[in-house]
Amino acid sequence: DAVYTGSITAGQTGKTPPVAPRYVLKGGLTLSAAPGLKLSLIVIPVRAYAATRASADVAFHQFHRKCNTRIELRKWCPHCKEEVSNDEIIKGHETSKGKFVFAEASEIDDLRPKASQTIDVSSVMDAAAVDPRYIERVYYLAPENDKSASAFAVVRKALAGRAAVGHLAFHGREYLTAVVADDKAMLMYMLRTAGEVVMRKDIPAIPAGAAKDEEVRLARRVLDGFESGARLDGFVDNY
Repeated sequence: DAVYTGSITAGQTGKTPPVAPRYVLKGGLTLSAAPGLKLSLIVIPVRAYAATRASADVAFHQFHRKCNTRIELRKWCPHCKEEVSNDEIIKGHETSKGKFVFAEASEIDDLRPKASQTIDVSSVMDAAAVDPRYIERVYYLAPENDKSASAFAVVRKALAGRAAVGHLAFHGREYLTAVVADDKAMLMYMLRTAGEVVMRKDIPAIPAGAAKDEEVRLARRVLDGFESGARLDGFVDNY
């Protein structure tokens, strides 16, 4: 998925990943790199590269079996029994069964946050505190140019084992983000908020069951037989 329309292309393949326009990593971080050197405010121009490829999925279109012509999906009003154009369509949110609140596209646009090219860091936490259930997408962050490489390296090393959490607004939505160190680059996690994550307490009760020590030891021996030193990058999508 593209972070911004423009230089990022959804589904782009090849050796060079999709590239986003530059971001600025900004926050009230204080570092003492050497005696007498104190950075009370850090602003680093960076570029974001998609860490996954949507093109790995197999896409199918619909065709008419009789003539192999691609099917058109038209917008149809069952009440008026007529096809409608985009300028005849308004948005509607269902507040309760069969009841809707209607809004024009312009009204919705007025409520959307303005796109930002700044990742505003507001908190730093242990990297282990970033629950995988919250991670929606992942991007690599790299210095925008040679001039920002040194400052980038300083923050990357300072972030070891920690996550810088902040917000970024784009495509009409504000995203919670977490930036963590990763070898020579950094990773930016686009995070879901708590309201989007289903926690274990929200699912039906899980029967406790009883685990006997001998059965657990046997299960561990079975699992030990599957240990092979395999890496995740060695697995493929057989479909």
